[in-house]
Amino acid sequence: MFRVTEYRTDGELCDRLVGRSRDAMRWLHKTGMKFDPIWGRQAYLIDGKFKFWAASPSSPKGGGPGLIEQHLQARPQNGIEIRYGVRGCR
Repeated sequence: MFRVTEYRTDGELCDRLVGRSRDAMRWLHKTGMKFDPIWGRQAYLIDGKFKFWAASPSSPKGGGPGLIEQHLQARPQNGIEIRYGVRGCR
């Protein structure tokens, strides 16, 4: 992460992102998000079994656009309000 951002990454936030990624995936799944294994890019068939080599062996169904669409569909039952044209805050 530091190399990609040319060391402009907040270390504490990066640690949270990495350290809590499994919890985030579980939460997303509970809210109705669907994921597919990345068979073609992240796995190799070895001795008749797929071995995943990457840190993220799954991707949102439909990729990034699919994730957004799933969020839009799940928002009413999860009490999510979407606001456009506003600044985010930290």
